[in-house]
Amino acid sequence: MRRALTDAADGVERDAPRIAAEMASVLHRDVPELLDDPRSIEDSERVGRHIIRSFLRMLRRGEPIESFEPVAGALATARALARSGRGLLPLLRLCHVGHGVFLAEWDAQLGALTLEMDVLLSATRATQSLTFDWVDIFSRQLAAEYERERERLERTGETQRALMIRSLLRGEAHDPQAASRVLGHDLRRHHTALVLWTEDDRADAGATLSSAAMGLADELGGGRPLLLPVAGTVTWAWISTASPPGAALARVAGNPRGDGVSIAIGETAFGAAGFRDSHRDAEDAFRVALLGRRRPGSVVPYRRVELAALLSADLERARRFVRAQLGPLAYDDDEHARLRATLRIYLDERGSRQATADRLGVHANTVGNRVRACQQALGRDAVLHRVELHVALMLAQLLGASVLETAA
Repeated sequence: MRRALTDAADGVERDAPRIAAEMASVLHRDVPELLDDPRSIEDSERVGRHIIRSFLRMLRRGEPIESFEPVAGALATARALARSGRGLLPLLRLCHVGHGVFLAEWDAQLGALTLEMDVLLSATRATQSLTFDWVDIFSRQLAAEYERERERLERTGETQRALMIRSLLRGEAHDPQAASRVLGHDLRRHHTALVLWTEDDRADAGATLSSAAMGLADELGGGRPLLLPVAGTVTWAWISTASPPGAALARVAGNPRGDGVSIAIGETAFGAAGFRDSHRDAEDAFRVALLGRRRPGSVVPYRRVELAALLSADLERARRFVRAQLGPLAYDDDEHARLRATLRIYLDERGSRQATADRLGVHANTVGNRVRACQQALGRDAVLHRVELHVALMLAQLLGASVLETAA
């Protein structure tokens, strides 16, 4: 039986990335309190891989279940759920749903082995006993972290702030003056909402994001920003100013950051409604940045990706539109990316080869050759169908592989 468990563990380890992806998909489908943006799902996949490999390492070493320590990302999830103010049940459900996926995969690995029936039954029973003990300890550890965070939030007043923020985002009516007192943030001002995130999942990632938000608030002439960490590597923030930051915001938006913190920025808006609307903008810009796999340190203002945000709300329809409009130009490789970029600028310049060449830094004849290649691939005149084609090219540029075909 011990050999059967070891062989099953080997199979699970080989398939850990796929199992973690399946686990993340099920969790974000069945536990609505989890954020469902691509970044949060990727975080869950990474945490899942770490948990699986930590469990397998403990199993191979013959260590007692009680010695298992949850990975940092799992503790961060427990703290984020505490900040959501929605009770302990989502955390427990997360543990048990994840356990169900893991156990099904382990059983499949056992079933794929050539085992005598009595050995298979013994191994299955041992697996169930072991993993149920494991998830019991794991869930109690996460619940303890949840309670520690909840108590900290109660002491500092952060629970009430978090509840008020989420209430405002749902559009629930509040007296602006009373809500401002709870938040420590004057709602009767202009608000610029941010979503900040990082690829770095170290324990101090939240502090890094907070520092970036405070630095940006200084640049925009605002006071201390209102912060709401929503995941270990994602923080929402609001900067309030007496008037729209205008030129200062334009300067910030034009410069990538060197600290690896990426920022999506909503349109500045006034009052409680503006607090909510700017956040929606920032969330949409965040989604477009993740779909387009922007580089760490990117600064993404909503205004620059507004059309892509609107058209990619239904990603499958956006994908079909891009592929129908671009045909063979929709392949995701360097050659077709170069052709798409040339055609997009050519349409921007209203069919001027020279203006396009000047922007690209190439010869006008090169532009002509590329445009002819595009039109041959499309089977139609690009300029005569410029509106739909230009939108498809813009979506391909901003969303990348999310809407393009994988090159053969």
